[in-house]
Amino acid sequence: MRALYQQCELFAPTSYPILLIGETGTGKTWLAKAIHGLSKVKHGPRVECAIPHLGNLALDQLVGHCKGAFTGASERYRGRIEQATGGSLFLDEVGLASPKVQAILLTLVEAQTVTPLGSEREIPVRVRVIAATNEPLAKRVRQGRFREDLYYRLGVLPLILPPLRKRRADIPLLASHFLATEAASEQLPVPVLSPEAIRRLRGARWPGNLRELRTVMIRALLRARGRGVIEVGDLQFDPDPEAPKAKGRKFSPEIVRTALKRAGNNKSRAAAELGCSRKTIQRKTLLAVE
Repeated sequence: MRALYQQCELFAPTSYPILLIGETGTGKTWLAKAIHGLSKVKHGPRVECAIPHLGNLALDQLVGHCKGAFTGASERYRGRIEQATGGSLFLDEVGLASPKVQAILLTLVEAQTVTPLGSEREIPVRVRVIAATNEPLAKRVRQGRFREDLYYRLGVLPLILPPLRKRRADIPLLASHFLATEAASEQLPVPVLSPEAIRRLRGARWPGNLRELRTVMIRALLRARGRGVIEVGDLQFDPDPEAPKAKGRKFSPEIVRTALKRAGNNKSRAAAELGCSRKTIQRKTLLAVE
């Protein structure tokens, strides 16, 4: 992660477009905010634009319109691009942009101009473009779904955000950060993670990446309310359909008893610790008693 932050500090002060590449939940929106804060336009507006959420009004939302451009256009409207003038424009999931939106973005990064609907006059803008994608745009270019010229304009300075499963050494620090942030928000004491909880966090698959880690930490914070330590039993994960099945895994009686003890005899928490279903832990418990 240190190398990523160093690249971020190197790229941020420039005026070139930055392309953030990473799976869902890896922190692209957070990094875009950090880049804006380190840029020359940090005192200007920071406008976010989620491409898939623009819907049928994509062009109007992006470029705006003039009065009388269409029925109901009773006044001049400045689109997201104009709103970002003097600052930065964050384009999330840019790979899903329609051909018309791609053409508008190409004009923006090449000429720094925008033409509102109902107008023939190009309006000059000064916008720092930060785009994000959860899959390599080169793949969409090969499929004929993304303009090659726009790809090379947006990808001048690429930043790749690795998934959480590939930076497990960062997990304890990130988990502690989320705990401190959420505890401050809820006016609760900040608990620490037990060694067993840290091992469990490091061993998880994290398909939801940072977003999932934050959610797990919020749950753990509330489960451990009144205690200063978060144990394995306080960790509640969402079901992961791609996770290896625990069926047939051998649990010794001692492992089962220890997990149940840590979980306060709560079978659901013990199952979460061991990475199996509640039915499995119940069956193994009966075997351990026998």
